[in-house]
Amino acid sequence: MHGFYDFSYIKTLSLKIISRLLIKAVEKQQEKLLWERWLAIYPYMETGALNFISFNDYKGKLLNKEMKTTDITAEEIEEDILKIKALYERR
Repeated sequence: MHGFYDFSYIKTLSLKIISRLLIKAVEKQQEKLLWERWLAIYPYMETGALNFISFNDYKGKLLNKEMKTTDITAEEIEEDILKIKALYERR
């Protein structure tokens, strides 16, 4: 709710409206975080290190999937990151 409403105004609203505002605020915050994540991988998509995916597809893919677990170790993830970084720096 980001400072647009002071508490005296919020106290006048029904619980139904307050819950809708809170849900919308959480959705907007989640979208902002997804946008920042997508922007972080965008340079790698531009260089071809990663396949391009539009933000809307990226957001839909992440929001519509349940969390998956993996057996990949932290070291394997780090190796993959270093490979992607090397590809990016070669461009």
